[in-house]
Amino acid sequence: MKKVLLLSLTGVILLSGCTKTKSLIRKLTGQPAPTAMVQASATPAPQAQAMIEISNYKFSPATLTVRPGETVKVVNHDTVRHDVHAKDNSFKTVLLGKDESATFTAPMKAGTYDYICDPHSATMKGVLVVK
Repeated sequence: MKKVLLLSLTGVILLSGCTKTKSLIRKLTGQPAPTAMVQASATPAPQAQAMIEISNYKFSPATLTVRPGETVKVVNHDTVRHDVHAKDNSFKTVLLGKDESATFTAPMKAGTYDYICDPHSATMKGVLVVK
C-alpha cells in the first residue's frame, strides 16, 4: 500500500514540484521524497553502409571489417573496369565501369577473406574481415 501511495504521490511531485507534497511523502513513508529523474534513451544512429571504393587501382579501405551477412557496396571511380572477387569465391561483383556500383553480401562465417580485382590481380588486393 505504501508503494502505491508513494508512486501516486511521486507522480504528483513530478508534475507539480510541490514542496507540501514532498513533506507529506516524508511523513507517510519515513523517507525523503524521490527527486525527478530524467532517463536518456537515445536511438542509435543508423550505421553507414559498408563500402569499398576503387580509385587509382587501389581498394579503399584496404581492409574492411563487417558483420556476417552485411551488405557491402563497391564503387569504381577509375576509368577502367574493376571487380571485387574473393579468392575463396565466397563473394564476387560484376566488372564495374567508371562510377558504377554493385553490392555483395558478406559471408555468414566469421573470418578473414582475401579478395582481388580479376583483371588486375597482381596489384589490386584487399581484405574483408567478418566478425
